[in-house]
Amino acid sequence: STHPFRPHPHQPVPMVLAPSPQWEPMEVINGVALFKKDIPGAIIPAYRAEGELGVGIGKLVRIAFDPSYYVRWMAKVKVAQLVRQVSEFEAIAHLVLGTPWPIQDRDAVVRLRLEIDQPHRRVVLHFESVEDPDAPEPGSRVRAWMYPSRLTLTEIDPARTQVDAEAHADPRGSIPRWLVMLYQKNIPRVTLKRIYLAAMQPDVPAHPLWMTRTLSSQ
Repeated sequence: STHPFRPHPHQPVPMVLAPSPQWEPMEVINGVALFKKDIPGAIIPAYRAEGELGVGIGKLVRIAFDPSYYVRWMAKVKVAQLVRQVSEFEAIAHLVLGTPWPIQDRDAVVRLRLEIDQPHRRVVLHFESVEDPDAPEPGSRVRAWMYPSRLTLTEIDPARTQVDAEAHADPRGSIPRWLVMLYQKNIPRVTLKRIYLAAMQPDVPAHPLWMTRTLSSQ
């Protein structure tokens, strides 16, 4: 079978995590380019993966902006619920992440923000942790923290999308730093694979926001 990812040259993009330093290339696996960036003042570096997926952008927007799909593609997420729909382009979600014993499960309260750049056929999903009074309390879980991260989707054609996944998160708690880094460096690459498989399911429709703007631009 054809692999969902295709090799492509790295193209620099504006940085949102920090003005410096630059992303450092790590390796290319099955057409997915992996990068790392040490963030000043942060214990855990940020990681990034780029690849081309053989699926339409509308379906990717659907599963990226709708928390009900997160258990299908977000690493370790076993429960995801919408806390509040702030607007058409913004929402607050609560995520529960499973971890192997004896490590405590994690949870996170995340603000989702959707930007649609119709002239450039691009969508950017912003993710970052927030405090929210309506979110469930962590209870026995450790509250993880997601620093500003993003998922950039650029339409190549109706059946292909360029995906750029940047992640910077701290699970907090007593997990050794080396173990966190060993796990997190694979998250963006695994995310691309899982989001492709999830978007290819027949029960995933294109997101109406993308469809509406696509039709209005024609």
